[in-house]
Amino acid sequence: MWWKKILIGLIVLVVILYAAMHAALHFVDLNRFKPRITSAVQDATGRRLTIGGDLEVDFGLLPVLAAEDIALKNASWGSRQEMIHLERFQVRIALLPLILGRLEIASVILLGPDLLLEKNASGDLNIPVFSSGSGS
Repeated sequence: MWWKKILIGLIVLVVILYAAMHAALHFVDLNRFKPRITSAVQDATGRRLTIGGDLEVDFGLLPVLAAEDIALKNASWGSRQEMIHLERFQVRIALLPLILGRLEIASVILLGPDLLLEKNASGDLNIPVFSSGSGS
């Protein structure tokens, strides 16, 4: 019978932790991370990223990070300003690996994607080249 008490205790602990994390997310302004995100994309691609909507988190067994109105600038020679525009971007993250210190993306969902791939007269593609940002 002692195992039932341990099981009930673990369930109560998980529920309390879930409720605490969910409550904490309501007090954190995720939009304060926008400049860091856009700066990291700029550093990695050389292109400006804009996030028009709010950053959101839906916490569950697979937490979802989401944002709306996302745009990535096109190459300077491109035929329009934006190479990519998304109505909504969602990333589902596996919770258990995250708790263990590993980031494991379960899925990426792009809603309303508008993507322009083009090539200039020199044969250059408008796809940005990603760098590690390490300078090497």
